[in-house]
Amino acid sequence: MVVNREYSNLTYQFKKVRERISMHQAKLYTLIEENVPTEMEQTSQNLKQQMELRQRIESLQQQYQSLIETRKNKPYKISIGQMPESTRYNKLNTESKYLQNIIKIICYRAETAFANTMASCYSKNRDEIRAMVKSVIFSKADFLTSTMRHPKNFSKTFHQKEVRLICVF
Repeated sequence: MVVNREYSNLTYQFKKVRERISMHQAKLYTLIEENVPTEMEQTSQNLKQQMELRQRIESLQQQYQSLIETRKNKPYKISIGQMPESTRYNKLNTESKYLQNIIKIICYRAETAFANTMASCYSKNRDEIRAMVKSVIFSKADFLTSTMRHPKNFSKTFHQKEVRLICVF
């Protein structure tokens, strides 16, 4: 369940209309207060402005009531399947990133385990062992559980012997 985008937009409009009503009411209050000490000539002009502001306030209050009614008909939370296609959230991006990271971690652990197994047979540097493991991983060969058929494209022939030894384990 996620928050309904339409409900949120109606709430935003609802708040903006309330702000406009408050702003117009504040203007109306200042006009009423200014009307008391002024002369009769300005009173008629001031009353016209007050009437215009009252009409705006009434129209905004009607708009406010219609927004309340519209928002009552919308649920606050909906399922992702109920969302319109244009605004639907896409969670697959983060999930696929997690999956890619998990696969990378598994591959790195398998590579490390294979390199540690080869370390007993290989007396060279750890970087050289890891390079040999990578060449085994990227080479074309048919691996079976007990034997290895047709090792190809290894950089050195003794890599083939070591890989055959590993496959026997």
